[in-house]
Amino acid sequence: QVDPVGCPTRLCVSVAVRNEGKFPGSEVAQAYLSFPKDPHAPSRVLRGFEKTTVLQPGDEETVTFALSDRDLSTYAVGKGWALQSEAKILVGSSSADMRGELLLQVPAAAAGVAL
Repeated sequence: QVDPVGCPTRLCVSVAVRNEGKFPGSEVAQAYLSFPKDPHAPSRVLRGFEKTTVLQPGDEETVTFALSDRDLSTYAVGKGWALQSEAKILVGSSSADMRGELLLQVPAAAAGVAL
């Protein structure tokens, strides 16, 4: 779920994490961003992580990633930070284990917002 309204930052993305195993456990959900419109940006950048409580088998918990202007920006030498209009969020338990992805349309920045 993506929610720009009521979010303390530019954009909030909520993800359901479910224990599909046979034993209780917790998970550290990691959020990576890539920027398809910037050919010079890294392929993916870690922008947040949230640990769940201990989940019993079958239990589910929602974690929320609050993405700031800086999180949704790329840096270019000589130009500085630039808020991107589009970002792909990938969420998983590690950079090698992505479980979901979504293309985000980033709300426009207000004039004079410092990154």
